[in-house]
Amino acid sequence: MENTGLPGSNGNGQEKNRILSSALKLRKIVNRLNYLNFSGMPLSVVLRSSTGATLSLKAHPEPCCGTSVQCRWDPRPQASLAAFSFSHILVNDGHEFLAVRPRCAEMDTASATFDLSELEISEGSLRMPARSKASGIEAVVTQHGIMLEGVLNDFSAMSFGVAVPETFSHLLNFINREDTFHLSLRNSGREIVYTGECTLAGMRAEQDLTLLVFAPRLTALSRFRRKEMRSERHRLHPTPHISLRHPLSGEELSFRVLDISGAGVSLPDTADRSTLVVGMLINEVSIEFTRGIAARCRAQVVYRETEQSEAGRPDGRIGIAFLDMPAESQAFLADVLARAKDSRSHVCAPVDTNELWRFFFESGFVYPEKYHHLLKSRERFQEVYDRLYRGVSSIGRHFTHHDRDEINGHISMLHVHDRTWLLHHHAAGGRAESRAGIAVLCQAASYINDCHNLPSSHIRYILSYFRPENRFPARVFGGFEQRLGDRKRCSRDTGAYFLFRSRTCNHTVRGLVEITAPGRHDIEAVTGSYAETSGGLLLQSLGIQDAGRDQGIGELYRAAGFSRVVRRFAVRTAGRLSAYAVVSVSDTGLNLSGLTSCIQFFVVDPEGLGREEFFSAVSELSRYYEEEEVPVMVYPASYAQAKELPVEKLYEAWVLDVHEGGDSFMRYLEELLTRGKARYERRIHK
Repeated sequence: MENTGLPGSNGNGQEKNRILSSALKLRKIVNRLNYLNFSGMPLSVVLRSSTGATLSLKAHPEPCCGTSVQCRWDPRPQASLAAFSFSHILVNDGHEFLAVRPRCAEMDTASATFDLSELEISEGSLRMPARSKASGIEAVVTQHGIMLEGVLNDFSAMSFGVAVPETFSHLLNFINREDTFHLSLRNSGREIVYTGECTLAGMRAEQDLTLLVFAPRLTALSRFRRKEMRSERHRLHPTPHISLRHPLSGEELSFRVLDISGAGVSLPDTADRSTLVVGMLINEVSIEFTRGIAARCRAQVVYRETEQSEAGRPDGRIGIAFLDMPAESQAFLADVLARAKDSRSHVCAPVDTNELWRFFFESGFVYPEKYHHLLKSRERFQEVYDRLYRGVSSIGRHFTHHDRDEINGHISMLHVHDRTWLLHHHAAGGRAESRAGIAVLCQAASYINDCHNLPSSHIRYILSYFRPENRFPARVFGGFEQRLGDRKRCSRDTGAYFLFRSRTCNHTVRGLVEITAPGRHDIEAVTGSYAETSGGLLLQSLGIQDAGRDQGIGELYRAAGFSRVVRRFAVRTAGRLSAYAVVSVSDTGLNLSGLTSCIQFFVVDPEGLGREEFFSAVSELSRYYEEEEVPVMVYPASYAQAKELPVEKLYEAWVLDVHEGGDSFMRYLEELLTRGKARYERRIHK
C-alpha cells in the first residue's frame, strides 16, 4: 500500500511541496514505465472522490514509445469509477518512488490512458521510502485480546502493509486506532522474523479484504545487556561486504560494511531505498572478506540512524547485531579483528607445534619437574597438540602473540563442561614478556566478551587454575577477584593436589564407603555445604546442575577426534553423604597438568570421612582411568591438611561468571595493559 502524498493530499505532510513542471524529462518517465512493463511490476493510480476519499488501484503499463501510455487494471475494479476523478500516479521500481500527475485522457473499467506531454512532479514526494512486495509472510495483529490474522502485502523500512481477509472484518470495529498494536510476522516455515509494537498509520477497505498500514515504533533496540566495555569497532581494508536473503521479500541483498566488531556490523542506509526494519530477524547472513572467505551468522537489525547527507538526502546507517555464529566463523572473525588491532596477534591460526613446544620450554612454562611428568607420554602429547593446533577446533581456542615471527605469548581455552571453558597454558617469554602475557590474555578476554552472548559458544563460566606462588596469575586473576569482592561474580577456591598411584596404593576396603550416582538430595547437600564454606562459583562451573548435558560434551569431543567423559558420584559413609566427586576422563595432554583428566573431590562431612575412607573412595574411582597416576584435587584444602594427605601442591580454582562479571574483568585487563605499556615506554626511553 503506497503513500499517496502529492500537492493537495496529506500523505507526506511535513515537507514543502512545490511543482516542478519539467523537472523530470519525458524520457525518464517513459524508460521507467517500460522497465515496469518488462519486469511485470504494477504502478498505482490514485483516484479521489468529491468527499476527499482516495482509492488506489494497481495497473500494468503497456509498452510506451511516445507521449501516451495505456495502463490495464489488475484486478479490474468491481464497482463503477464514475464517482472518482484522477489524482496522480505512483511509479515504484523497488528503489525510488516517482509521484507523477499527467493528464488522464480516458478511463473505463478495463484501463486508463494518460497523456505524458505535460507532467507535474512533487519535489517532496520525489524520493520516498521504497516499498517491496512481501513473499509468503503470515501476519498476526493483536490488541487488548483482539487478534487479526492476515498476510504481509508489502513493506518498507518505515511501515508494513497487512492484508486482513473479510472473515475478520467484524473485529475491526473493536480495535482502538489510536492505541498501540503488536505485530508478529512468520515465514512459510513458521519461523518468527519480526515482532514489535506498531501504530496504525492507515486503513483501507478493498473488495474482499482490508489493508492496514502499521508503522513500527522502535528505531533502536537493546538486544543484549548494555556493557561498559563494548566490542571495539574496526574499519577494515579491503572493505568487507554483507550478503543476505531478505526474510520478508526473499530478495538477495548486498551491502558494504562501514565498520565491524565481534558483536555486529553497521551498514550504509539510504532512507528511500532501505527495506531493513529495526527488530527484523535474519537467519542467514554472510560477511565476505575476500572472494570465497566469509563468516556466517544469524543476525537482527537493532538500530537505524538517519541524517541529511551533503546532497540533502536522508542517509544514515543501519546496525546489525550477531545473534549466533558457528565456531569456525567466531574464530575467523576474532582473528581478523585481532590482526586489525595488532598485526602480531593471532586467534586460532594454524600453529607450527614444533615452534610452540620450543616456546613452552624456553619460556619456562614446561619446567624440569613438569617435563619429567610429561616424559612418559611424550608421543601422545605431541600427537594431541598436532591435532589441536591445526586451526579451529570445536573444543578449543588458542591465542598467540608474535615478535619477529616467533611466538612470545600464548593462552588457550578448552570447552570442559556445558557452559564452562578452561582458560589455561598461559605463557610468555622473550622481549617484553609481561606485555606479551597481558596481550594474549586481552585477546582471549575480547573473544569471550564478543562471543559469550552467542548460544553456540556455550560461554557462561571461565575456569582457570594457578599456583598461589605464581606471581603473574596471582596478580591478574587473584587481584581482580580481590578488587571485585563479589564471590557470586568471581571466586577463588584453594584445592589440594596430589597424584594417586593406583597400583601401589590399594586402600579399597569393602563396605567402608558406598559410591553411587548422586540424587537430588545429594546435590542439594553438597551445594549447601559449599555455600557455607565458600559461597563461590566452582560447583556451578563444574556443571553440578547440568549433569544431564555431560553427554553432549562427550559427543562434541568425539566429533573433533578427541575424548572426554564426565561422571559424578555421591560418596557415603555409614549411609550419610560425606563427599561429592566429579570424575573427568580426557585425552592425555589436553591440559599439561592433568587437570582435564582428574578426580575433583568435594568433602561434605570432614568428620565422617576419615583418611582410610577417603583413600578407599579415591581407589574405587581411579578404576575409570587407564593411567597408573591419577590427579586428585581435594576441596577444601584444609581437609587434606587435617587428614595429612600426600599433598604435592596447592591450586587456586578461579571462576568468572562472564554474564555478571565479564565487563568488570575487561576493564581491569585494560588498566593492566595500559600500565604495562607505560612502563615499557618509560624503560625503552631511558
